[in-house]
Amino acid sequence: MKIFTKQRYGLMDRARKEYTYQVEFPASVTCSFCSGKAKLIALVEDDEGYIMHERPKGYKGIWPHDSMAMANYMCGKCGEITTEWNQG
Repeated sequence: MKIFTKQRYGLMDRARKEYTYQVEFPASVTCSFCSGKAKLIALVEDDEGYIMHERPKGYKGIWPHDSMAMANYMCGKCGEITTEWNQG
């Protein structure tokens, strides 16, 4: 598992493009709670399948594969976290 939180030196920008299994994660998204702007604060690349093993199969309609990447965004307006994810 790789976790990226460093914004300086372009590390997060590189990680959101390289550590994904599908299209690159955007630098910001619309908040799921208040429709404000949420900025990327952490990216998790679970190439070891750790998170997949913690979830029951078919959890809330999600069937996670053995590898997935999650981008966590924090809203500047309400402070809530929105997560985008994709899988290999």
